[in-house]
Amino acid sequence: MKPTDVIELSGGILAGGKSSRMGTNKAYLPVGDETFLKHTIRVLDICTDVWISVDDADKYKDMPCPLVEDEKQKYGPVEGIYQLLLHVKNPVCFILAADMPLMESSLLLAMKAALTDKDDCLIICDRDYIHPLCGIYKKRVLPALEAMRRQGIHKIRPLFDRVKTRYIDIGDLGFSGNLLKNINTIQEYEELRKGPEL
Repeated sequence: MKPTDVIELSGGILAGGKSSRMGTNKAYLPVGDETFLKHTIRVLDICTDVWISVDDADKYKDMPCPLVEDEKQKYGPVEGIYQLLLHVKNPVCFILAADMPLMESSLLLAMKAALTDKDDCLIICDRDYIHPLCGIYKKRVLPALEAMRRQGIHKIRPLFDRVKTRYIDIGDLGFSGNLLKNINTIQEYEELRKGPEL
């Protein structure tokens, strides 16, 4: 087996959410001098290829990464992760939501270093709160995802009971849970823009 420091990983970005609470497409909200989506693409520069999961490719023109559309519309992250794992080049893939504007590549590198061959999924958590959309997923979970799609299961967490999943606390990796902050409302976005993080 290759040591984890030489394993090549792909990156997958989930950008196909409704953004219903925000009222506008979060992917294009500016944060600092870049948008949420451009920030996430930059964080995943450590990957050899990066794909973006979208509900409608027409909404995402001039992207520097290839797009993959949902086959099952309005199906949630199960569909997005399934399509990403089908398309990425490598057998191991970082999955990130596009609404984590404080995420850093250094956290992903620490997760990569913690990955073992036994893990099908390595999911970050902050104490008792699990963050399924910040994790490492292996292509070998595709049969389990396909079964979930057939069974009409939209939420991703049932996957973790079907495959070998390990949870790792962000504090144990030496990082603040603030990196996992996702932005869902206008109020949260305004607080982010005024906050000391940027």
